[in-house]
Amino acid sequence: MPKQVCQNLFRFQSLKELIWRNSLDCSTPPFSPVRWMKLVRSASRLLFSVTLLRLQLRDPMLNSFFLVYLVANSLNPVLGVMSQQEEARQLRATEQLSWAILELTKGYVKPARFQPKEMVTHSLRSVESVVPELVFDESKLPGQVYLQMVGAPPLTLNVERMASIWEAFMTLKRSLDYVALHLPEDVKAQDVELKAINGMLGTLDPHSVMFSPQEYEEMKVSTQGQFGGLGIVIGQRDGWLTVISPIPDTPASKAGIRARDQIIQINDETTENMTLEEAVGLLRGRPGTKVTIQIRRKGAQRPIEKELTRRIIKVRSVSHKILGDGVGYLRLKSFRENTTDEAVTALAKMRQGGATKGLILDLRDNPGGLLEQAVSISDLFLNKGVIVTTEGFGDQMSQPRYAHEAGSLTDLPIVVLLSAGSASASEIVAGALRNHGRALLLGQQSFGKGSVQTIIPFHPRRTKVEGTALKLTIAHYLTPGGVSIQGTGIVPDIRLQAAQVEEDFIALRPPETTRESDLNRSLDHGSTQAQRVRSTIAYLAEEAMDQDEQTRQENAGEIAEDFEIRLARRLLLTGGAAKADTFYRRITQELDRVRLEQDALITAALKSQEIAWEPPSPSDRGQGVKARAELSVQGKVQAGESVDLKLCVVNPSDSDLYRVHGRTVSAHGSLNELEFVVGRVPAGQRACRVRTVEMSQNQRARQDYITLQMDAVGGTVDSPKPTSLRILPQGRPALEYHVSVVDDSDGLVSSGETVNLQVEVTARERSAGSLLVALRNRNGSAVKLLGARRRHEALKAGESWTAKLSFEARAVDQALEFDLTVGATKEGVWHSDRVVLPVVAKPLAAKACARPYTTARSGSLLRQGGSLQAEVVSTIGNPAVFKCLGRSGDWWRVTDRRGRIGFLAAADGKAAPSTTTLATIDTARRPPKIDLINPEQHYEVLDGVLDLKAVVGSDAALKHVVVYRRSESGQKKVALVRGADLASQLDLQVPLEPGHNLISIRALQGVAYGASESFWVLSRKGWDPKLPTKHHRSHAQAKP
Repeated sequence: MPKQVCQNLFRFQSLKELIWRNSLDCSTPPFSPVRWMKLVRSASRLLFSVTLLRLQLRDPMLNSFFLVYLVANSLNPVLGVMSQQEEARQLRATEQLSWAILELTKGYVKPARFQPKEMVTHSLRSVESVVPELVFDESKLPGQVYLQMVGAPPLTLNVERMASIWEAFMTLKRSLDYVALHLPEDVKAQDVELKAINGMLGTLDPHSVMFSPQEYEEMKVSTQGQFGGLGIVIGQRDGWLTVISPIPDTPASKAGIRARDQIIQINDETTENMTLEEAVGLLRGRPGTKVTIQIRRKGAQRPIEKELTRRIIKVRSVSHKILGDGVGYLRLKSFRENTTDEAVTALAKMRQGGATKGLILDLRDNPGGLLEQAVSISDLFLNKGVIVTTEGFGDQMSQPRYAHEAGSLTDLPIVVLLSAGSASASEIVAGALRNHGRALLLGQQSFGKGSVQTIIPFHPRRTKVEGTALKLTIAHYLTPGGVSIQGTGIVPDIRLQAAQVEEDFIALRPPETTRESDLNRSLDHGSTQAQRVRSTIAYLAEEAMDQDEQTRQENAGEIAEDFEIRLARRLLLTGGAAKADTFYRRITQELDRVRLEQDALITAALKSQEIAWEPPSPSDRGQGVKARAELSVQGKVQAGESVDLKLCVVNPSDSDLYRVHGRTVSAHGSLNELEFVVGRVPAGQRACRVRTVEMSQNQRARQDYITLQMDAVGGTVDSPKPTSLRILPQGRPALEYHVSVVDDSDGLVSSGETVNLQVEVTARERSAGSLLVALRNRNGSAVKLLGARRRHEALKAGESWTAKLSFEARAVDQALEFDLTVGATKEGVWHSDRVVLPVVAKPLAAKACARPYTTARSGSLLRQGGSLQAEVVSTIGNPAVFKCLGRSGDWWRVTDRRGRIGFLAAADGKAAPSTTTLATIDTARRPPKIDLINPEQHYEVLDGVLDLKAVVGSDAALKHVVVYRRSESGQKKVALVRGADLASQLDLQVPLEPGHNLISIRALQGVAYGASESFWVLSRKGWDPKLPTKHHRSHAQAKP
């Protein structure tokens, strides 16, 4: 009977596919009674669900997908023959994916964006980026994708004819099953699955994403506005975990924690080499629980220890102040669950304090938050009409939210402050108040995010993967009047442009900031409209406040009145009115006065820099002068050095040209948006300005082009042709290092033991700048790091430096793993390694050496500890003599003339009474060497293909060599060569995308250790130097 039921399942095409994928053979016994009962129970759940679905779903595509989804989640636990470990991997690699696609089909705002082939290829490309041993190629075979894990047969799948999202799911399911079966132990299946999901979601829009458990927890804190903790804002400063500001009336402030205190220990964990996320995770916790921290304070003779009790910390999203003369100030930092309640309380306090003449609503750099909070904030100032309309898919097509009359402050004049960082919910508020004529908007154009997301937690049914959540775009929102701001943002009534004039820096035009329209796959909407700026004011910017100081002031309830706040207050007192049009009419003359005042201040500041910025007299205007610009740049510059860019403007006419200004456009961040403030160019003369740019010391080889955008008053300036600049890389040191376990016995780890590690670093070929050696714990609470990070200022070529690290082993019963980082920070040379130390129940007793020296026989192995599980640090060629330090069990502990320590099996050595020369233990880690052939040909190519040739050499066996290409569309693995298959020369044809491509060659000797060589290649095919990046193209298209 079981066999007959199994065969009947093949009547359904979708079930047939599922069963084939799970390798179920109906003719193969045994179907045990237990297995049969599991199948019956699963089939019963399946049939009930399918019946229910057929009654509820009329869409054939959704019906098919739900059927496949239910089969996969009902029968998969009992189908197929796999080991427990394989089964767990298989399940982890599919349950979240099928659930995520299910949620997409139920609620995504634009199902027309589902492109099955593209979703599959982007998903697998993301998987490839996190699995070094995987090669993915969508162009190898027409209409097919090709996957191959190193050491496994390839998998080829047809993607050309996929017509629906559930077919994409089936293809991804097979792909992830293949990857999971051959997944390396150091790659987590959870990471692979999240990459697969996010790669797929990345084809839809920039805001749909699958959160990891850590990201989801942080998101919940940001929206709920409270958490269990101590009440401090922390950050990494000068390499140490530092208190930026304690929050008033919290455990931290009551315990006397101060700004700039360095937290050096949390409970008994050192914060050396601890990430900010890890520190936050240790400091936060259940209210009522205790945490002990040690702080280092300037002026204190020793560390200060504090035991604090966690409690609920409420993160304030609202701050307020009465500015005087009846004007109130209300700042909304974000839209959390408690934002409206906080705002109502603040408004009531200010009105009681006499703030009745006007309100400044500060939404600058407010990234948004909860939609309902934006609606309720808007409702405080509106008494009727639509606040916002959400427009989704299916039965969520149009849902307007209305204002209510009760409790509305409709008589209060309002100025709203905006910036380019005002997004989403803050744009809803600004749009509602502007479109209803309730407020004047002052500042910069906002971000332009006109979509709505919802958070859907994932609840596993078959696996232990918990804590993830899907953020899904489910709707657009429209401001009153049915207008979308997607990609355009909110344009202020009064636009402000900050002009910075300092001794060594001048910037009269604000830089083009990244907005929604610059993001990959940003949504569009047909209901956008052109918006009018009523007035523009350029003002002299004040010295920017240190970000940490600003945080401290905000937490202390202090509000610094900057130019925007002072101007808003001035306008409210001059002509504030509840109706925006009336308000603006009253202040037009005042705006003219402000404009003239600020123009005079800017002109005076530039005059102090010997720049004539006076405007032309009325008789000089409109002369139609034509001038030309000349940009000269030295053709090459070495990384770490500076380059001069010289702009000269030649005025051949018989009239002066005023306020001449130039601005660079380049794909290189250090060369982009450089301003040349030339000022007045007299008739028949030329004026020049020079900008000096410092190149980073670890800048990779690169070819760049620089163009100019010129403007002037009284005429025009012709821009020069694009000018090229080649950046030559600095020679970088090669870092060799050797890890020794320093103890008096066996070099192994036992519970309760303090272990000292010695890392000897040697600079080869060139000197190294500031050195860093850091150890990261991968063993949780089983290990307490004592000394985890060491620095050294400089190391000359050929010299060595020893870093001493230590940790305490607690209750340990298996090998310990650590991540070791060795780097030269100035040159950007970094090496990562995995250190594995065997564990023994009891240390081996150490005995004295019978003779002072030990001779190791040819072919013997020196290990890091006295165990066959300890890592081999050196292989003895010819017989070698070492100094004997002691004997532990069957192992000699020896050292060489440099002080390196190794363990030699007693059977491989014999006592020696004397020696003339001590041998040297080989360096355990000597990085592979990667030499490019004809590197000067790599700077620039014309046909879109790079002929890449390189020689990769290594003293140790190579695991593999990987070549990556990173461009505007993301990172792609273009080649993976196994070490065993590597000839002396790497010879590849690398396809390039238009513009700059970063090529990285990485040679690995093991799990984490290796070397890399990176350089930029400029592909001129299809690339415009005047619009070198998507950011430039986007902003060029946005200009009227």
